Amino acid sequence: MKISTAEIKLLLKECVRAEGVYTISDFSRYISLKSDKAFTKSQISGAISQLVDTGMIARVERGLYKGPTQEMGEDSKETKGKIKTRFAQEAIDFLDEIENKFSDFVNSKEIWKLDEHEFEILSEMRELKERMEKICKKCEYT
Repeated sequence: MKISTAEIKLLLKECVRAEGVYTISDFSRYISLKSDKAFTKSQISGAISQLVDTGMIARVERGLYKGPTQEMGEDSKETKGKIKTRFAQEAIDFLDEIENKFSDFVNSKEIWKLDEHEFEILSEMRELKERMEKICKKCEYT
């Protein structure tokens, strides 16, 4: 059985109650510990995006999150200033989601079974992923 995004959001809110900074991998491990249902990184990314939009989770920087009740020091004010527009934030969220889909796709392939043409396509996809990471960095410092 697959877990719903609503259930993931509840678990994420529970997870960030403990002080600290979390990555998607941390969230993934937490969900695995608390639920025996299947989930994808895309579901986690979508849930995180929704929770960030509603202020239930704070984005420290790209890929790092914390609970909203944790003290917002000078460094987080500085980080917030890096992403100045809603467009930049939405672009980052979108590219993060696509990046997770790329990772899911690539990790599901048995590279040794690919022919030369398929391997070339996979290499081009990796280049595209790297380009997306550069675009995210541009958005962070606009």
